Amino acid sequence: MSFKPQPNQLYYLIPKGKTNHVIGAPNASLGVHLNNQLYQSDNEHQRFQFDPAGEKNWWLLLPPFKEHYIAIHDSSGNEKAPAIQWQWEPAKHNLRFQFLPAGNGYYRIMALHSHKFLEIVDLSATEKGQLVQCSYNKNDGQLFSLTPVPNVPSNIPPIAFSQKSGIERTATLTILGKIPEVGAGLSFVVGLFWKADDPLADLWKQMKTYVDVRIRTLLMENKLNDMSMEIKGILKSVAEISRDDKPKGARITGKVDSIVDIEEKYMAVAKTALPYLVALGNVQLSLRRTLYTDYDTLFPPGKSEPGDGPKLLRSKQQNLTELKTAIAEYKTTFDEAITTLVTNRMAKIHWEEITGRRTATSSFYIKGGRVSDDFDGWSLTFWYDEYIKNARFKNYKEWAEFAYNQRKLQIQAQYATEMRDLGKAALLWEYFDQITPLPAPVTYRVKVGAFGGLNHFNPFNGVDNSTITAIEVYSLNGDLCGLQVFYNGTGNGLQGKAGNKTDRLNLDKGTNGEEDEFITSVYGHYLDHIYGLWFVTSHGKIVGAGKEYHAYFCADIADGLKGRLEKISGFNDVHTLEQLNFHWKYSEIPPKTPTV
Repeated sequence: MSFKPQPNQLYYLIPKGKTNHVIGAPNASLGVHLNNQLYQSDNEHQRFQFDPAGEKNWWLLLPPFKEHYIAIHDSSGNEKAPAIQWQWEPAKHNLRFQFLPAGNGYYRIMALHSHKFLEIVDLSATEKGQLVQCSYNKNDGQLFSLTPVPNVPSNIPPIAFSQKSGIERTATLTILGKIPEVGAGLSFVVGLFWKADDPLADLWKQMKTYVDVRIRTLLMENKLNDMSMEIKGILKSVAEISRDDKPKGARITGKVDSIVDIEEKYMAVAKTALPYLVALGNVQLSLRRTLYTDYDTLFPPGKSEPGDGPKLLRSKQQNLTELKTAIAEYKTTFDEAITTLVTNRMAKIHWEEITGRRTATSSFYIKGGRVSDDFDGWSLTFWYDEYIKNARFKNYKEWAEFAYNQRKLQIQAQYATEMRDLGKAALLWEYFDQITPLPAPVTYRVKVGAFGGLNHFNPFNGVDNSTITAIEVYSLNGDLCGLQVFYNGTGNGLQGKAGNKTDRLNLDKGTNGEEDEFITSVYGHYLDHIYGLWFVTSHGKIVGAGKEYHAYFCADIADGLKGRLEKISGFNDVHTLEQLNFHWKYSEIPPKTPTV
């Protein structure tokens, strides 16, 4: 889902395409220009904390310098006005920024006062890599990943989660797509995961931090360190097997057996150390696959190896059987961990009856129902005052129960995509026992909603299997009152009413092989109906209308899935938008065994 910083968590700002680079301040001086720097693990000037400056806006704090923040110099609206380190001035919008998802886990960072975007540009030979504000463009310099600083120190440069997940998934696809040859699985485990400056164990320290931030799992740091060192040791020994010219068959088998001895420990803590289970599973299943696909070369007929014995030497069929058993065990453990995490997440949502004073000094009490989500602090309250004629929430219990059920549906849909994003590599494990090519990606669809109130009068639906090309959002004196979505250039009808102001979003067609602009994020506010609605695109556009009243919502799915808004459905009562559902699509290789 759209990035939402966690309290007291430090982050790196990583420019797209800038390997081993992060954004930082050269020193502690006020007014100094922020720039692109080589990553240094002990440099606190390269770490940021994002403090809320409103529901969607953030102050970008540099904690080592206490009250020092990113600001656009002199509140300038000019192109290439520099981003500087400055003191906190809460009333000024040049210190406030909004994170706009640009797809594939990257974000544009928009200055609230100018609606321009932070960008790394080469201004001159002496100012190369300076952080400035610029109007929207398609340069990678406007794209940043917002990556948590690992709680456990790591010597490798920070990597965006979408890249981490992609590394694991790419390795899996490479192994599965490789024509069987000597050391296919082995060489890719070593070549991709084990490098002197980039061990898998350190990569997964960072991945663990992502999990902590996104799904709030906890693990004692001493146990985390032990697991990191354990995986590092495994990879080091695998690298040694790969490098030397000694016979490899029995040694690989022995390494597989040694991993079996520690698997139970990893599976027991899967729900709190899921990345480490995925890491171990990728290594173990790759090695087991190698023993099967490369069997005839690793174990040539009539030859024996030192240490050969009944425990080490299996037939090709036995290796295949053990591979299938291991796949089933790892997949079952992964699936059970995901189920537990989703169950724990849903348990954070609840509703209750409450009472309160009509006013701060009143002796009259009013009744209500409050829905709360302890995970992120979200809440929605329906008050009923029996002394006011025609109070709209007289049946406040029904309203609260409806909102509670809708919140659970929303989070269930969104959290499921987070888990799918997190387990991209694990979702391909079940293909490890076959040599045939993987199937082509298929389209998946996810509905996030409904957002809005209990009432539902006039239903409307989008156009299936189509493309959104434009959206018009209508308002009356600042109040949201209508919506029209255009599919393949044709409007699907006005929902609500037109009002006296129209905000139109046109999605641009890609040129020179570039992909078309698409909607990456939707957010707004609601209570008994939708009060505000805004759309964000892959080109950094924000279009919408209405007011920021009542509960905030964000209808996105996981960043790494590269989801696109495909259609909108819901209900309207001619004057307002009562309920809205947002339908997303993304592509992924399907599971070998579809889940029911």
